Amino acid sequence: MQDAHNLAWKLAAVLKQNASEKLLDSYEQERLPFAKSLVGGTDQAFTTMAGETGFSVFFRTQLLPRIAPLILGLEFVQDRVFKRLSQTTIEYKEGFLAGIHSHLTGKRLPHSRLTSGKSLLGLISGQAFHLIVLGDEDTKGACDLWPGICIHSFPEGTEPELYKALGMRRGMIVVRPDQYVAFSSNQYSTTLLNRFFSNLHA
Repeated sequence: MQDAHNLAWKLAAVLKQNASEKLLDSYEQERLPFAKSLVGGTDQAFTTMAGETGFSVFFRTQLLPRIAPLILGLEFVQDRVFKRLSQTTIEYKEGFLAGIHSHLTGKRLPHSRLTSGKSLLGLISGQAFHLIVLGDEDTKGACDLWPGICIHSFPEGTEPELYKALGMRRGMIVVRPDQYVAFSSNQYSTTLLNRFFSNLHA
């Protein structure tokens, strides 16, 4: 699913929003490391499970049936398996789309429940870029940064859970269509925004 989403929004940006074709090159850069890790782990598990060596047979027929229920019943194991399969811990820290480096750059946008009862991730959907603004900032003109960009302003003193989840007291966050943070800054800056989006057209 993540592979499809990663590629889909980039194709849409190139075909419909005049983004540079080098945006497509970032797909391999971002997804290939995870693919190699997944294939490597799968191959290793298959070798152990299907092997005919004495250890493989013993592990498959005697050891695994006894320890698997115990191991899979542990909460931290379930948590790790879920994160591995859901791919929510993958980070895109380097490369063309990394933007300005910060504590959120390249990470999936944290989940937060808003006072309206809605989820923050529920607002960040579709094939658009999203600009989250924290504080009392004038965002006039921000809609011209990128075709279809969605702007979400949360004035100071509102949404305490959101501010806590993001680890910020003010500033801005640019979120990619796949819900990953392109970059964040502790201050609202049209200069930084223009630099990032101009790079997409370069």
